[in-house]
Amino acid sequence: MGTRTATAEVALKMQLTAINTLLDGSTASSIVGGQLIRQTLANGVNANQINRIWKMTGIEISDGGFTDFNISTMAGKDIGAGAGKDALGQTVDIEELVMLLVVNNGTGILEIQATVPGAAAIVWMAGGAAADSNGGGIREGGFRMWYEPSEIGLDLVSGSSAVLRLSAASGGGAVDDAHIYILGRNDDNESSSSSVSSSSSSSSSSSTSS
Repeated sequence: MGTRTATAEVALKMQLTAINTLLDGSTASSIVGGQLIRQTLANGVNANQINRIWKMTGIEISDGGFTDFNISTMAGKDIGAGAGKDALGQTVDIEELVMLLVVNNGTGILEIQATVPGAAAIVWMAGGAAADSNGGGIREGGFRMWYEPSEIGLDLVSGSSAVLRLSAASGGGAVDDAHIYILGRNDDNESSSSSVSSSSSSSSSSSTSS
């Protein structure tokens, strides 16, 4: 037996520049911005801590199709070390989300479904369908991010509130390169594992590493 640990750094930076060019050719500019988030998450189960990480890149969804993720267990999802396992072959078993980042790095319109027929959708998540009047759907280069580093996090309950459905908007073309990044915690199984692991993850508004 070993000890499973995880750490992460989450960073989100924005800088905006507005320039006004006058008739005489002179300009006035205003720069607004700053570090919105820059936080190191230590290993553990309390506020500003994590002990589980998971990511999948290169997700492909046919036009009008969908794929479901049980975020608590990742049942049936294999990122290289076995279905329902993290990158080092350990059981995922997430009870609280600290960060969920969904990115569309390719073509098509990526949708996040708030309801999943016959499955236990995440109760706190609002959907984002392309047909929504609020501009739902994630186009190329867009992302959606949920971040809650407090001790309570974003609750997941396998069997009642854990399923995330991603779909490709019908008629919008296939989604050919979606990514999911997850930071989370398991309060009941804090450190047991069969191998030693230590990992980090970062998220930025200007780039996303895979």
